[in-house]
Order: sequence, then C-alpha cells, then structure tokens
Amino acid sequence: MHDILQEMGRQIVRQESEKEPGKRSRLWDPKEISRVLKHNKGTDAIEGIFLDLSKIKGINLDPRAFTNMSNLRLFKFYVPKFYEIEKLPSMSTEEQLSYSKVQLPNGLDYLPKKLRYLHWDTYPLRTLPSNFKPKNLVELNLRCSKVEQPWEGEKACVPSSIQNFKYLSALSFKGCQSLRSFPSNLHFVCPVTINFSYCVNLIEFPQISGKVTRLYLGQSAIEEVPSSIECLTDLEVLDLRGCKRLKRISTSFCKLRSLVTLILLGCLNLEHFPEILEKMEHLKRIYSDRTPITELPSSFENLPGLEVLFVEDCSKLDNLPDNIGSLEYLYYILAAASAISQLPSSVALSNMLRSLDSSHCKGLESFPRTFLLGLSAMGLLHISDYAVREIPQEIAYLSSLEILYLSGNNFESLPAIIKQMSQLRFIHLEDFNMLQSLPELPLCLKYLHLIDCKMLQSLPVLPFCLESLDLTGCNMLRSLPELPLCLQYLNLEDCNMLRSLPELPLCLQLLTVRNCNRLQSLPEILLCLQELDASVLEKLSKHSPDLQWAPESLKSAAICFEFTNCLKLNGKANNKILADSLLRIRHMAIASLRLGYEMAINEKLSELRGSLIVLPGSEIPDWFSNQSSGSSICIQLPPHSSCRNLIGFAFCAVLDSKKVDSDCFRYFYVSFQFDLEIKTLSETKHVDLGYNSRYIEDLIDSDRVILGFKPCLNVGFPDGYHHTIATFKFFAERKFYKIKRCGLCPVYANPSETKDNTFTINFATEVWKLDDLPSASGTLDVEELELSPKRICRANQINTP
Repeated sequence: MHDILQEMGRQIVRQESEKEPGKRSRLWDPKEISRVLKHNKGTDAIEGIFLDLSKIKGINLDPRAFTNMSNLRLFKFYVPKFYEIEKLPSMSTEEQLSYSKVQLPNGLDYLPKKLRYLHWDTYPLRTLPSNFKPKNLVELNLRCSKVEQPWEGEKACVPSSIQNFKYLSALSFKGCQSLRSFPSNLHFVCPVTINFSYCVNLIEFPQISGKVTRLYLGQSAIEEVPSSIECLTDLEVLDLRGCKRLKRISTSFCKLRSLVTLILLGCLNLEHFPEILEKMEHLKRIYSDRTPITELPSSFENLPGLEVLFVEDCSKLDNLPDNIGSLEYLYYILAAASAISQLPSSVALSNMLRSLDSSHCKGLESFPRTFLLGLSAMGLLHISDYAVREIPQEIAYLSSLEILYLSGNNFESLPAIIKQMSQLRFIHLEDFNMLQSLPELPLCLKYLHLIDCKMLQSLPVLPFCLESLDLTGCNMLRSLPELPLCLQYLNLEDCNMLRSLPELPLCLQLLTVRNCNRLQSLPEILLCLQELDASVLEKLSKHSPDLQWAPESLKSAAICFEFTNCLKLNGKANNKILADSLLRIRHMAIASLRLGYEMAINEKLSELRGSLIVLPGSEIPDWFSNQSSGSSICIQLPPHSSCRNLIGFAFCAVLDSKKVDSDCFRYFYVSFQFDLEIKTLSETKHVDLGYNSRYIEDLIDSDRVILGFKPCLNVGFPDGYHHTIATFKFFAERKFYKIKRCGLCPVYANPSETKDNTFTINFATEVWKLDDLPSASGTLDVEELELSPKRICRANQINTP
C-alpha cells in the first residue's frame, strides 16, 4: 500500500510539468536531477530534491547550481545503505572517492535560506557557503563529508546571526575525518541530538549550550570532558565510546541532572572515574567496559536511580564500591573478566539485583554462602573460572533464578537441591573436567547445555518440557535417556562413545551428529507417522503473504538432521540407511508439514520450509527414478489431474568432497533452487519455489548424500491437460566441492482408503517424458505451447483453484 501511494504522489508531481523536471515541486529521479543540476535548469518551483547517490556515476556542479531554487526546503543527497557509510571512516581516500559522486570543483556560492532539511552525505567542501543562513534548519546532516569547519571565518565562532538555532533538532557530522574543532558560541533552543562520532581529528570537546539531549563523540580524539559541560543540563545521553585519548572527565559532569546513559566503553586511557559530588537522580546506565579504571568511587551512592553497571574486561578494577548494594534499583552488574577479587557484602542485601555476571574473574576464588541468602530477585547467575569445587546448597535461596551459567569450574557435582528450583529454565555447564553425573533436574527446565563436560558418563531422566539439549564434547557419554516429546534441538557433536540413538521425538527440528565415530545406526523410524490429516493440507494450501518480505520469525523452521564424520555409518550401516531412506524422508516430510500447520493456525507462518538429512555416502537411493549426473535435473510431471495432489518434491544430491587444508573454512554452504514451468494453451508461467541453503561441516575426505523434501502446496495447477517441467539446481559454495549426481521425485498426497479425512504420502516412481504426452484432438500441442506468452510469479502469488 505504501508503494502504491508513493507512486500515485509521484504521478501527480510529474503532471506539474511533464517535459521540464526543473519546474516540478519535487525531484527524485537520478537522471532528471543530474540534468537539472548540470545545466542549471532549477527554478523556484522546486521544494524538494532527493538523490540516491548510488544511482549516479558522478557529476560536477557549478557554484550557482542552486541559485534559482529559492523555495527549496528539503534537500537530501544520500548513500542508501547506511551500513556502508558506517565503513567510510576506515576506508582509504580512493575508496571514499567512490562514494563522493557530487563534486563542486569551483566551490558553492549559494544554498537557499528556506532550507529546513539539509542532508548531504560526502559533502565535498571544507565549509558551507559563507552567505548561508541556516536559521530555519530542523536537521543538518553532513555525514562523512570533507568539512573542516562548518562556516567560514573564525574557527572559534559563527556569525552572530546564526548563533541561536531556533528549530534545529538534529545535527550530524558523523565520520567527518577533517573536522578538528567546532564553533564555541552555538546555542540550541529546541531539544537537539548532536553526533560527532568517528570525527577522528576532533580534539576539543565542543563548547555548546542549550537543550542538547544526546551527544555522541565516540571514536573522536578528545582528551578531556571539561567543566563547561555542566551547562548541558538537558543532556540525557553522553556517548564517549572508543575515545582512546580521553584521560579525564571533570567532576562537573555531576551537574548533568538529566543524564540517563553514560557510555565510556573502550576509553583506553581513562584511569579514574570522576567523583560524583551531587546526586544524579536520573542516571540509570553506566557502560565503562574495557577501560583501565582502577576503582569506582564510594560516591556511587549519589546514583540512587542506577539500574545497569557494566565493568566488563576492566583489568585493573579489583573491587566494586562497598556500598553498591544500597542502590535500590540496581538490577544488572556485568563484571566479567575484570580484576575483582571479592564481591561486596552489601550486594547480598540487594532485593532488586536480577543479573550478576562475574565470569572469568580470575581473582575471585570464592562464592560466599551468605551472598546467596538475600538475592531473592536474582534471575541470571554467571559463574566462570572459579577455583572452587562445589556450589553451595544455599543456591536454592535464589528463588527467582531462571538462568544458571557455569563454566571453567572444578565442580564435581551439582547440589541435589537444584531440583527444587522451580523457576530455573536454562542450565549451561561448560568445560567441567570433573563432573561425572547430574542430579535430578527441575521439572520446568527448557534448555540444558552441557559443553565439553568430558567426564560426564550418564544423564538423569530429562524433564518432559525440555526443548534444547546440547551435549557437544561429552566424549565419555555412552547412551542417552528417553528424549522428551517437546525436544526441538539436539546437538551431539564429538560424543565419541555413543553407539546408538533413542527414538527421536516428532517435534525435533535440528539434530547435529558430528564426529561420533562409534555411532553404528540411525534411530528407528516411527511407524505411527505415515499419514496426514486433511486439515493440515487444507490449511497449508491457502494463499500466504509474500515470501520476499517475510521475517525469519514467520518462516517455519526447516527440519534438518546432519550426520557428518560418523565413520561407522559407512559400509553395511550405509546400505541399511539407503534402504530406509524413503520411509525416513516420508517421516520428515510429514513432520515438517505438521510443524508448518501448527504455525499457520497461530497465524505465524508465511513460508513453509521442508526437511533435510545429510549422511555419509556416495549413492542416490534406487527409489529416485529421476536421476542425473551433475548439479541440476529437469523432470516432466504427469499431464493430468494428479498434479493437483502434488505436495512437494523429494530431492537428493551426492556431494563430492576433496580433502582441503584444515586452515580452510570449517563450514560451507550447499544451496538448492527450485522452480516449475507450467504451460497451457493460453500461457506459460514460471513458479519460483524458493531458494534454500544449509551449511555443512567439512573435516573429512568423504562424499556425502543430501536427502530432503521441498513442499509446494499452493502452486495452483490449471484444470485440464498442461505441460509442467520441474527444475532443481544444486550449488556448492566453494570450489573444493562439486555435485556429482542428483535425483528428484514428486511427492503426492492421496486420500486414504481406510480412514476418512486422511491422506497417505506417496512417492512417484514413473519418469514422464514429452513423448508420453497424448496427441489426440483437444490435448496440448507442444509447438503451440512454446509460442505462448510467458509470465513469472512466485508460488504464493497463485490462487489455489
């Protein structure tokens, strides 16, 4: 709808002067703008110019290019991809020139005084025109420009006529590498955001006054925040991140009575946090990560509203203020990798603290039992690299704890009382060299991640609502218990002692089995999952939103099972796997359709994804009657009503892997592209079924078989005879790999002969060719079809008949 309205508006503007763009009120077409500016064809009719700099090759403008545009109010020359302009400060001069598409070799004489909005990325001059009176500006944005000083004349001041900005709300010189100073007599009447980020040669803190609400100076060269900052009493955000030369912040900063957020991240020369001599009621967030600050002052008590304190990687900070626990609103402390050796006892008195991360604090050797008694609001606890052997029983006093993250500790066990922690949803244990078993787990646990617990030999009964189980690096684990029905993600990488897997739950979406060298077979296939309810197909066959704009959250998760570097799955085991592959793909296809159905009934589905399984091997199963050497295959679908029962395609590819150096990429992508060409007597249409990718680990010199199911339930085949060709293409990301062979098999849903409202899933075994098409009167004529007009559309843009 937005695009339609925009085009309607543009059409109205074109009608103002169809042949002379310079007489229209607004210009946006790059070619028309270039002609108007190059030939000085602008008039006082022009009120707005919007030029996408990526759409022009480059132009040189006359100094009087804007002289005749006295009514120009809106001016925007912009680089559209903002992330690209973010990179400009770090680019070479030659690279920056590729973005400077508009040049003014003889300067610029004039900009209209009626300008309200001036946005000129990569502005090519060192100053704005001396006669420009920006008193009406609401926004001035000169990102990544060549500006050295905004106005001609003395660097320390600006003309008295423009000292007071009455309307300005945004001022940005972000990435202006040549800017070294800023006028000292500017006053801002309206609330304004000022951005000097990445002005790498800006040495002096700007001497400004008025209602500045946000001031960004990140990556600038300032060395001091002076006492004059106290006049910015409306300042809410002060961002000094990455100011590597900053050595001092004046204690006058406590006069910033409106300050909410202070960012000092990466100020590598700032050793002292300023004393807080007055109460700062509104300061809520302090980010001082990666600074050499040696201590935080006891005057932190003058920050009664502080909620978040980040001191991560402060390698010289060995203590937090003793009275920090008295800050009644402080709920998050991030002190990871700092030099803290002891937590203040006052922290135990905090009723609001919900998250404490003291991981990788090498000097923190104990976790006091009394510390746990008062933290009833604690929701996240992160303990890493402590030289202690047990977690105290008092952890049960953390009645609100939801996330427990433990790594690099010498714990031999977890306390049995952990079962009683009813709010605990996430347990992450990593690099536990002594842990051999776990106690009973909380019933409501959803995520259990046990990474590199190398001595772990067994697991307890898993909670029924567990959704994610990660056992990466548990190389002494010999077996798995029964898997919960709700389990969606299972990672078994480097579980070298596993010989078999239990039955997989229907909800499982991602299974990763890598380097399990003793695994001899795949899990048994559920016989109960052989049919599909009619309501599933009916719901999924309905028209869905445009796939191109759909966010990931509205796409059904692809079911993917990956078995790589599991050497015992070759040989006889591989023969059994290939023999069972049709049943396994049918099972995964039905599971993926059910998953999509569950999302669709909750109106959370826009794109239906399929299923994929990666196995060692070099053969395509025999039931793929359509096979081809190379990386692509085309097949003819049957020219009758059975196409209306088509629900997708089973596909297969054999990936030839050449051994490469271990220093190369560990993962690579295999991609799949699918489309249909449907011909009738009246038209030809191409249906794009989508493009999918999957990354695969590569550590072995072994071929792999990729089997999958691609759904397509809303194609909308025409009535009567038609000629349909399905084309599948496979791509390996890197030159070390190639697709040796591929196969394709249509999949149909046919009404069950034994159950009402139920469909069975069937795989086609016949190969249809053009020679098999009927030639009697009233059927398709191939030559006629080849002459018919074409149109292209996506699968979800075709109404189901």
